[in-house]
Amino acid sequence: SAAGAAAGSAAGSAANAAAGAATSPRVADSASSIAAFYAYLPEHTAIPDQLRQLLEIAESHGITLSKAEYKAEAESRADFLRYRITLPIRADYASTQDFLIHALQAMPTLTLESVAFKRTQIEAGEVEARIQLVLLVRQERGR
Repeated sequence: SAAGAAAGSAAGSAANAAAGAATSPRVADSASSIAAFYAYLPEHTAIPDQLRQLLEIAESHGITLSKAEYKAEAESRADFLRYRITLPIRADYASTQDFLIHALQAMPTLTLESVAFKRTQIEAGEVEARIQLVLLVRQERGR
């Protein structure tokens, strides 16, 4: 019957497609994607420049970063480093939000991990924020 032939043809096409997928260069694509990811990351030696850029962005939004906590965390099964940055900030909400948006847009390997806002009084113009960022960089050579 025509329906049986069509079903057989569809099954044959599906089998051929599956066989073709099994021999496709997905492994090579994955390897090149991983290589592109690492090439995109700044060198470990660029951390001071990245931090300077973050400071400049904060200052451009009227935010003074008086202190910060930094912690480098190596990925055990990868060649990149997570550089955790914790910033306590006191500023108005809009400036804090603008700073975060600008920093994340200007620094593509910077990620926002968390942000917590606290206002001492409802009518207060300033908020206290604890911002946790992660900067991804390549690991140092020889590590």
